[in-house]
Amino acid sequence: VFSYCIVLCEIIARVDADPDVLKRTNDFGLDRVAFRDLCKDLDCPRLFMDLVFQCSDINPPNRPPFSQIGPYLNKLLYKAPPTPPSRPNSLLFPTE
Repeated sequence: VFSYCIVLCEIIARVDADPDVLKRTNDFGLDRVAFRDLCKDLDCPRLFMDLVFQCSDINPPNRPPFSQIGPYLNKLLYKAPPTPPSRPNSLLFPTE
């Protein structure tokens, strides 16, 4: 699940997983503050970002299992109010 989180980070921020760009903590976890700052101008929904942060927890038992991630993503996709993207490469979810 942690590797999935890193892939999501690459997609959201449109960067490589290079630690010089996608900052890590001293214990090799995701630097959430740096990542949030990296994405501050992107239209990433808060609930999607929350999922990324849950998947990035350094303690594996605290991460959601894939059996919960899939249904959660479907819920975001199909229950989120449709909003037009504010720019060509933005996500199709609201940011609230």
